[in-house]
Amino acid sequence: MINKERKAHDHLGNEFNSMKDMVKYYNMESDHIYFHRMLSLGWSQEEALNNTGKMQGKKVHDHLGNEFSTITEMCNYWNIRKVLYRLRIINGWSQEEALTGNFRLK
Repeated sequence: MINKERKAHDHLGNEFNSMKDMVKYYNMESDHIYFHRMLSLGWSQEEALNNTGKMQGKKVHDHLGNEFSTITEMCNYWNIRKVLYRLRIINGWSQEEALTGNFRLK
């Protein structure tokens, strides 16, 4: 089950009671759009929330700024399965936490 009630933080550090509250704040119709943009299109959180990402030829960057052609390539670099990375992101983990497995309570 997806935990949509965990506190969420945007790219500016603003805290929200839930992921749903965060996407609502950014005038998004649903969190499904947010997740699609990040997980399928490889947009950063800022791009996903502000709808500023590009559809094709978009490079993926990890939390250290390393550039990758795809999310799969990034996950392989960090030795993590893509499905686990996506699950962690859906559950509100930051990109760093999702890639490294170092989860911190906020």
